[in-house]
Amino acid sequence: MRYVLDYLKKNPWFLEAFKKSLYSDEIFFQTLIMDSPYRGNLYTDTTSDVKDTEKAMRYIDWNGGLKILKNKDLEKVRKSGCLFARKMDEEVEAI
Repeated sequence: MRYVLDYLKKNPWFLEAFKKSLYSDEIFFQTLIMDSPYRGNLYTDTTSDVKDTEKAMRYIDWNGGLKILKNKDLEKVRKSGCLFARKMDEEVEAI
């Protein structure tokens, strides 16, 4: 986190470039870290049969389109081994 804050302080243009970007919340940190000295510290999985979402350690249910996860889906999220889940209903209880 210290690297990110220092980088943004020294490079205000970077933050400015993302202010009006489409989907900036999904690429801001990824872009910054992939262009940093910490790139080599990232979790990577080169197994070809693992889905990209699982490589990113985020659970996304694409069955029939992007599914909004509900309380009944929490057990699947827990068993997935992922650290994150995407598209949770705002009424979902904390895990």
